[in-house]
Amino acid sequence: MAGPERQLSKWLDEAVPEMPRRKSVSDDHHITAVELDDPFGEIHGAIMMLYRTILRVPVWSTPSTKSLGRQLESSQNSLLIWSDDYGVRDGSLGRVLKTSQDLRRSAIKILISISTGLARGISHTGLRRKSEAVHKSAKTLCSLANHLSYVFLDEDDDDSDTNSVLESDDSDSLESILEDIQFDTEYLFDLGPRLEEPIP
Repeated sequence: MAGPERQLSKWLDEAVPEMPRRKSVSDDHHITAVELDDPFGEIHGAIMMLYRTILRVPVWSTPSTKSLGRQLESSQNSLLIWSDDYGVRDGSLGRVLKTSQDLRRSAIKILISISTGLARGISHTGLRRKSEAVHKSAKTLCSLANHLSYVFLDEDDDDSDTNSVLESDDSDSLESILEDIQFDTEYLFDLGPRLEEPIP
């Protein structure tokens, strides 16, 4: 674990009590295809909710965590700019890409990569264990990402995939994962001309 993340984890251990374990959000809520008329708006909204929830946790003002906090904000802002440029939040992108299956799959695949990366990145900082709001947002996002993978990418819709992402103990730091997310977001921008005039 990198230096800033070690300090963040230590701060959380000392300052924030372990939250009681509760049942998964996906135990109560099954996402159906009917609810996914606009998959881009759905997953973008869930990603933004997780960003906001993470940034509300009062840990980003210390000298050792400020840089990570700024990187999180920058990552969030880049995705917001992309969504505003291409009409994600008002449903325009979803309507346009209904005519282009390949391009829709490409864009959804990138958003799923961002989703799982963000959820995986917070797992080994301790934020998910210490904040019930972060835990719920991460579970909701991963469940949605799994379902989109099943509906649009022909991959298994399995809650065990959600758990494996959230319980991941990989060696990538949050900083490096945020760099990967930034790369994914830049790739979304690179799709720009194709998103504006998709080919069926």
